[in-house]
Amino acid sequence: MRVTDSATGESRAYTWIANRWFKFNNIVVGEGWARDPERDNLSVYDGLVGTRPEMFLDLTIQSARDAATAVQELMSTQDWHKFRDHFGIKRNSALIWELNAWFEAQSRNDDPLESGAFDLAHYDR
Repeated sequence: MRVTDSATGESRAYTWIANRWFKFNNIVVGEGWARDPERDNLSVYDGLVGTRPEMFLDLTIQSARDAATAVQELMSTQDWHKFRDHFGIKRNSALIWELNAWFEAQSRNDDPLESGAFDLAHYDR
């Protein structure tokens, strides 16, 4: 996620990772039986984590607050789709390539030895 301060124009990268809990992990079929959604949580990292983004967000500080509130209220797949449609950058948006270039540049700046091209094969939209 890119968060931009409207007053200064400065932008920072953050990563949200959804942590999905399971009661046990030795099941191949019927993963839903093992899920423990009451224990799911979200980790927020300053900077970039990983190279396979599932969704880009391009937010102001205020809209980042709104997105953080909205993500805490997600209770269903339908809620997730509403969140994604409101805050996420669609795969067919012209902005996706600008954001991808920005994130890759951030990655090169933050960690030149480990940076590289992002794999968008798993992008959500």
